[in-house]
Parts: sequence; C-alpha cells; structure tokens
Amino acid sequence: MIRKLLHWISHKTGSNTGRIASWEEDGYIYIGFECDFCKQIDQKTVDKIESEFINGKRNSDSDLG
Repeated sequence: MIRKLLHWISHKTGSNTGRIASWEEDGYIYIGFECDFCKQIDQKTVDKIESEFINGKRNSDSDLG
C-alpha cells in the first residue's frame, strides 16, 4: 500500500523513473516516456513523426507539398 502511494506521488511530482518507448501505429512513429514501475506511458510526453520521414521516403519538410 505504501509503495503504491509513493509511486502515485512520484507521478504527481514528476520524479518517477522510466525509459523512452517507441512504437509504430497508423503510419506514425510514436515516442513517449514509460514509467519503470507501472509501465504506463505518460500521454503528455507522446510525440509522433510520420514514418515516411524515418523510412526515407521523404527527405525534408519541403517534400510535404
């Protein structure tokens, strides 16, 4: 019970530890912060990049048309 409370407090204060997680979905690469303890991804940290930029199909923003 104390461990859960301390974990909740760490999320509220932003002091929880974690790692950068990435995944591909619907033509985008998503990157976000994943908590080491609960494995939840903080939605405030999620950013997305079109996978065509990563896969080399587009070279720069000027290719957007």
